Amino acid sequence: SAATSTTASATLVSIVIVIVVVVIVVVLAISTSVVVISATASIVLVTTIISVVVVLSVSATVVLERLGDAQSALIVAVYVSVVATSVVVVVSLFPTHCHCKVKLRHKGTE
Repeated sequence: SAATSTTASATLVSIVIVIVVVVIVVVLAISTSVVVISATASIVLVTTIISVVVVLSVSATVVLERLGDAQSALIVAVYVSVVATSVVVVVSLFPTHCHCKVKLRHKGTE
């Protein structure tokens, strides 16, 4: 049962971190109006982030627990969730129009 509780706590920690970061980003985005994303798009984005991060951290935890290292599993889960969330935050805070221009430029060169 120790393994299960570690997985549960790792998942919980990841979810909490993601939610906190997302809330901060949303508040910042609204206050500075940096992000030009519709409400629907942001909800989809947030849902995707949370599911991806949870899947990543849980799978990392499970793998490490199989190897018998529950403490590392928890640390890795937290690390993965922080990194994944930060990456997504940076991408979403990127001005949307710049992002599109970059993509278009890439298509042109290929």
